[in-house]
Amino acid sequence: MSQNSKLVVIGGDAAGMTARNIMDLDLSYAPPFSPVWDPVQIAARKLV
Repeated sequence: MSQNSKLVVIGGDAAGMTARNIMDLDLSYAPPFSPVWDPVQIAARKLV
C-alpha cells in the first residue's frame, strides 16, 4: 500500500467515513505520486 493510500485510510477512519464516502472522495491525480484510480477507492467500490 502506498503512503498516499495509507493517508486516505487513516483520514477516512478518523473522520468516520464509510466506504461510500471514501469512494466519492475527489483525490488529486499526480502521475509521479499516484495512479489514476487510487487503490483505496477501488477497494471501496468493491465493498459498496
